[in-house]
Amino acid sequence: MAKLFDIEDTFPASPEEVVALVLDTARQEAMYRELGYEKWNEERAESGGGLERVLAIQPPVALPGFIRKAFGNNAGYREYQSWASDRRSYAWKVVFDLTERLEFSGRCTFEAKGEGCVRRIRGEARARVPLVGGRLEAYVVGEAEKSEHASARWMADHLRE
Repeated sequence: MAKLFDIEDTFPASPEEVVALVLDTARQEAMYRELGYEKWNEERAESGGGLERVLAIQPPVALPGFIRKAFGNNAGYREYQSWASDRRSYAWKVVFDLTERLEFSGRCTFEAKGEGCVRRIRGEARARVPLVGGRLEAYVVGEAEKSEHASARWMADHLRE
């Protein structure tokens, strides 16, 4: 069984301005640093109007005991993003360092709404782990929601500057 999620944040800027912030390597690095991330790295490649982006991230989390016991204490992951040519959406997939038995993927869109922009992140976590799979899915979705809302607050503050 998978854990679904739907995160929506509104920004005081156009979709183009929000996407420009998301794709600005220096500003994203500053955001991750200010939010306490231990490591952040980006690789990108453009082809045929699309953009492929890979983020290597070490979040500032203390993994719960049941995860440490089963998989160790490495919370790092790689996020693979495939951006559409109009830069208004991307498909994403997360590969965790701690286990390949957890799939986490979805889609992110940026849409105009009034004077601003709505970023919507939809996806699912699916764990293939006996006994603790549901708890693992719930933990990952909960951490993703916290992280996305924290990044949304940071982005909104910096878009106002």
